[in-house]
Amino acid sequence: MVIYLMDTLKEMIVKRFEQRPEDSETLKLWDKIYNVNFDLINEGKASLYACYDGEKPIFISLNYHFDKILFGYVSSYDIDYGKFSLGQICIYKHIEWSISNGYILFELGWGDLEYKKWWSNNTYTFKNEVIYPKGSPLAYLLAHMTGYKTELIAFLIAKKVNVQYRKIKSFLKKDNSSQESKQPRSLYTFEDVRPEHIDHQHTPPVPLDDCEIPKSIIYDFLFLSQTKLSSISIYPVDDGKNYIISGNKMTKKLVYTLK
Repeated sequence: MVIYLMDTLKEMIVKRFEQRPEDSETLKLWDKIYNVNFDLINEGKASLYACYDGEKPIFISLNYHFDKILFGYVSSYDIDYGKFSLGQICIYKHIEWSISNGYILFELGWGDLEYKKWWSNNTYTFKNEVIYPKGSPLAYLLAHMTGYKTELIAFLIAKKVNVQYRKIKSFLKKDNSSQESKQPRSLYTFEDVRPEHIDHQHTPPVPLDDCEIPKSIIYDFLFLSQTKLSSISIYPVDDGKNYIISGNKMTKKLVYTLK
């Protein structure tokens, strides 16, 4: 199970950063993360938290345990469920678990990100110490070079240079990808339709497994209508391109557009 969840977590991270699009520092270190944490999980010093849709993991996080401190190290989610704010839900569940198990702190880790500000009631300055053997000129030189480099990086982060750098890099990457692919991107809208407009006698519902609608669109409808997956029915429209999705609270016509 650990191997399956770790492999699934990696797949989620890959898809998430392809969507953004950005490079993931976690993926660059993945082999080390995998090898080290597999043993830590078996020793009870680390854990995997997973949120499921049935038997399918849709959110996974890797956490460390230090006495009564839970440290959230890396997490990701199935991008098809993006509307559901799984990250926010799972932070809540982490806090709930920590309280139930006598933990005194849930550490969200380094990084001045908005969602961490929303959830945190305490922030602190990250401290980095460089230790080197006394009496070694080379070690002294390398330690001070490392210290100066760290101070420079901290200064640039304080001035938000890293934020601007990521924005520029993301913009250039998007521009390059748009130049490489000239195919139109499929978009969609949900339009109002009355349930009585569905011809139930002559238009049977399409089985979900045989439906060509991307899962992400179906989950968007579930979020919009606050409906369970088992409660929806999907009907093809006469034009053969669009569909009507009907739930116990809402019925919408799915109309594809091209941009």
